[in-house]
Amino acid sequence: MANEQEEGLSAEGELNQKERQAAAVSTHPAGRPAVEQLVSDTYAAALDPLHYDQLLDTWQAYLTAGSPRDFIASTSRIKLIHRQVETHFSQAFEILEQVGTRSKETNTEQEFLEHIPSPAIVLNASGCVVAKNSLTSSLAVPLGPDRQLDLKSLLGDEGAESDVRAWLRSGGEHFASLSARMTHQSNRQTYILIGHKLTIGSRSSKTKQDRHLLIFVSPQLTNELRTQLTDMFSLTSAETDIVSALASGVTLQWIADTRGTSVDTVRSQLKSIFRKTGTSGQSDLVRLILSFCFTHALVDHADFPKTDVLSTPKDHAVERTFQLSDGRCLSYFELGDPSGTPVLFFHGILSGPRLSSKIAEHARDRGLRIIAPSRPGYGGSDRLRMDSVDWVCKRLNEDVNELLACLKVEHAVIAGHMMGAVYAFQFAAFRPELTRAIISVSGAIPIVEARQIRSLPPRQRVIAYTALHTPKLLPFLVRAGISQIKAGHEDRFLYALYKSSPADLDALRDPLIRQVALEGVHHAVSAGPHGFCMDSQVLLAQWPNSPSEVRCPVRIFHSPDDTVVSIEDVKSFAATHDFPVTEAEGGQFMLHRSDVLLEAVAEFV
Repeated sequence: MANEQEEGLSAEGELNQKERQAAAVSTHPAGRPAVEQLVSDTYAAALDPLHYDQLLDTWQAYLTAGSPRDFIASTSRIKLIHRQVETHFSQAFEILEQVGTRSKETNTEQEFLEHIPSPAIVLNASGCVVAKNSLTSSLAVPLGPDRQLDLKSLLGDEGAESDVRAWLRSGGEHFASLSARMTHQSNRQTYILIGHKLTIGSRSSKTKQDRHLLIFVSPQLTNELRTQLTDMFSLTSAETDIVSALASGVTLQWIADTRGTSVDTVRSQLKSIFRKTGTSGQSDLVRLILSFCFTHALVDHADFPKTDVLSTPKDHAVERTFQLSDGRCLSYFELGDPSGTPVLFFHGILSGPRLSSKIAEHARDRGLRIIAPSRPGYGGSDRLRMDSVDWVCKRLNEDVNELLACLKVEHAVIAGHMMGAVYAFQFAAFRPELTRAIISVSGAIPIVEARQIRSLPPRQRVIAYTALHTPKLLPFLVRAGISQIKAGHEDRFLYALYKSSPADLDALRDPLIRQVALEGVHHAVSAGPHGFCMDSQVLLAQWPNSPSEVRCPVRIFHSPDDTVVSIEDVKSFAATHDFPVTEAEGGQFMLHRSDVLLEAVAEFV
């Protein structure tokens, strides 16, 4: 099956050797500007949710650099994403898991600082120290008049001082990192300096202040961290010793003298370390190791205050939970007429199962009972171990079948919105005797050509590229998006998602549709990145059950304004299986701008 999918996606042919070489050169560690920017943006997004959009732009440029034909969309899956980038993504993911956006929900500088597992200082815009945590007692923090931070004495490096002052003058909007030698009481030790802007005050607070956070990260390679570094990068014991020494700020000559060898030998070993870690020099290597140490300190640190999530009235939809036979919980919504004709509704990835109060009212008037389960990893449903796509679809079918049996549903119209259409077809093939009809609204269709991915809007395209070619890196990108949403920047997230679709942006001006869209986004992220990542894999794979196996009536409703799945591709898919297609205005939000779903259901009840 995997081979068939590869053949489908490679319909436009493989890259020639020249294109491969160009792509390889553009993303090789020697080409530092692209990698430097990506690493910087990675940690910036981990510390500042507003940097998420820049990260995705940089990541897409990194993926597609070197080939005018978008080399990453080919099925050769060239292994050009070197280990350094994977490591940084993994570490930044851990930072998000521990910190996320919670720094923006604390009420005071001191409360926030005490949750940081390294010496940390908060500055105001003029560079005055307004707070510092208890760990700064291990540092000599020189203060000038009016508690002004003496950067020159603190950093001991004119270049570092210049960088920090420039960062403060710019407003400190972006993440900054550098390696600097700083006074640690009587000793000299190397630190990485991490800076980012934060806002003090809760979301409901009337008074919020911009502050600038400086975190001093020192290398502490415990035996556990040494073992992890050795295993992660396949380092020898001698190479690990050299890495540890360099992170401590000593010279190559000192390392050679201590080990009783020559500097040339140490340089030779260092070249091997650069190759294994994907770094380009000593400063890059030190940055990698120090960020690694800081991440693990965060993982071991105390818990942080929780982040608020969107709370909305649930008067038109009742959420319930059902315990499955394997002990997991499945959350589902019911709306409309509780004793009406059942309609099983499969939600999209970012479009949730609650639907709108308008749809609920019309369903009640028409005598329809809409049952909308949350898939594993969404909302209140427990996650499902990610196995093969066939296995995931089979387990979901079994889960929903258990739910319907409990609710004594013997027949139902099966509806799918966006990604939910995939699961609607799968369930109909699994329980043909239960299915009255399938209704697809703005539904996904099988991905059979690379062209379909390349034609996606920018935000959806970069996620698809990542899911298809570097799936291990997808959780971080999703988690960074969750960070932006939970920080209260839902509108920014929605705009980036739909900015290439005038019809969808117009729909979002409707307060009711905007509310439903926000609820869908929060439903997708409330349980973490698992559900999103699982669905991304399913969407890009070959469908376990072909639509040709479906024997019930099928109705497809799609908008010519849909920028994610083109109406031309939908018509081609439908013609292959002799499914009728009805065009309707409204883009991806067609479901909420018209009565197409309920009118279609009425045909079969």
